[in-house]
Amino acid sequence: MRRLLWPFLLLLGACYPQGGPGAGGGSAEPCPGVIQIQGFAFRPARCSVAAGTSLRFQNL
Repeated sequence: MRRLLWPFLLLLGACYPQGGPGAGGGSAEPCPGVIQIQGFAFRPARCSVAAGTSLRFQNL
């Protein structure tokens, strides 16, 4: 299962949430508001990944 998730993470690209590792707490690039893929979801603000039949996450 983990092998299948890595290509999706690479396609989504890396982004840092507000207060990320950059000096001053800024973000390197903005995180998308919503990532929704059938059976897969990546939540950049919390650095979490979930899999299921249908998932939707929204940054508040």
